[in-house]
Amino acid sequence: FAECTGDRQWIHVDPERAKRQSPFRATIAHGYLTLSIIGALALDMGIVPENTQAVFNYGFDKVRFLAPVRAGARIR
Repeated sequence: FAECTGDRQWIHVDPERAKRQSPFRATIAHGYLTLSIIGALALDMGIVPENTQAVFNYGFDKVRFLAPVRAGARIR
């Protein structure tokens, strides 16, 4: 994800430095990586009916990342 977006901040890509210097003591996922999972999650949760032929994302209002997602963590 870091390569695709150009966001190579150490907090995302350098586990050793993150362990030493991050308040989270580990690397964390990019906020936009977690946001990009929403489409698949909506399908899995049944929010989008199975027989739907197309879904369009018009954007988001008031999106905030309230907590970090540590590397290896599960998102529910």
